Amino acid sequence: MTFNGTAQSPTLENYNPEELTLSGDFENKIEAGSYIAYATPTSNYIFSDNSIDTKFFVWTINKAAQDISLSKNLVQLENILMSDTVTVNRLGDGKISATSSDENVVTVESFDSEVKISAVATGNITITINVAESKNYLSASVTLPAESFVIKPLEQCTPSEIVAAIQSGKAQNAWDVGDLTTPITLTGKIGDALTIENLQVRAKLIGFNHNSELESGGNLSAHFILNTALIDSNYNFASANGTKYFQHNVTEGSNLGGWTESNLRNICEDIFNAMPSDWKNIIYPCTKYTFNSENVTATVDKIFLLSEYEIFGRQAYANSDEQNFQSQYEYFKNGNSKIFYWKETACNWWLRSAQSSNDTSFCRVNSDGGINTFNARFSQGVTPAFMIV
Repeated sequence: MTFNGTAQSPTLENYNPEELTLSGDFENKIEAGSYIAYATPTSNYIFSDNSIDTKFFVWTINKAAQDISLSKNLVQLENILMSDTVTVNRLGDGKISATSSDENVVTVESFDSEVKISAVATGNITITINVAESKNYLSASVTLPAESFVIKPLEQCTPSEIVAAIQSGKAQNAWDVGDLTTPITLTGKIGDALTIENLQVRAKLIGFNHNSELESGGNLSAHFILNTALIDSNYNFASANGTKYFQHNVTEGSNLGGWTESNLRNICEDIFNAMPSDWKNIIYPCTKYTFNSENVTATVDKIFLLSEYEIFGRQAYANSDEQNFQSQYEYFKNGNSKIFYWKETACNWWLRSAQSSNDTSFCRVNSDGGINTFNARFSQGVTPAFMIV
């Protein structure tokens, strides 16, 4: 017999109550186990061995097979130190235990009827849940797949980890706009009047999936801006001799051609070349729309300057058509500072938007964070931005 939760009795062949008197545990038992019953001949009978002494026999109710079900068929963990709990439904009260196939990825902790699963690192593992043998049920085990995607704080991520987090679609659940990356070391000549060596800067996250249909082809993306402005030796001075200072036009005070023909696109390319290779490998070409000549057109750059509308969410100086193709960055929409520094000194920094009311100036952000315009011949600070997909 096998335990079924109801009273059970053994079937006794050739038993005649006139010949034998039964005692002990010989009927109506529920729990699994072995039971001893006794048989004694009545006064007119003997056993076949001519004895009249009481004899015993053992009968058994076997333990039933265990049946385990879980509240989840798959555990998916994400973000920083994420955990989840799975309820274990089992027959009886057998003790529950659990093991992880790799505790460097996921750890487990067992309770009375639950298993707590916590993420440690990124990976896919298997959790084995065991139910120990109990009074009425045999032992059994089941396996549960678990997927863990642990996104570290942005300031701890390598460039490749940043890409993985963005492509997972889960980065925005772990990072906030305004978060900074690990240091980026810049080395190289930028334009004709700035050479830097081992300059450490950080990139600041300013938006997720920003204007993605137009700028990243609908791909998941994150946009960043360096947390420092760069200036050259001609800062706040004008030049028209062709030297590539941080100015939009190196020969005249003209904004004709707009961002498309701006010298600062060359400066941005120099900034890209000054970056370490692991960062250059993850920066993705971004399509930006700007009023460049007679209408709004697209340019594709890995390093670019921001526009008036992308920062302020309005246009006081740039052509009003730009906003039809642009979106304000979340970081600036949240009211964060627009002041950028070069070596602890706040500076004016260029935007890529040309002033619409004349043909000589481009928009800039003043050292106090306000918006203004300035002649294209003047060298100002630049705050490089880029996109990762």
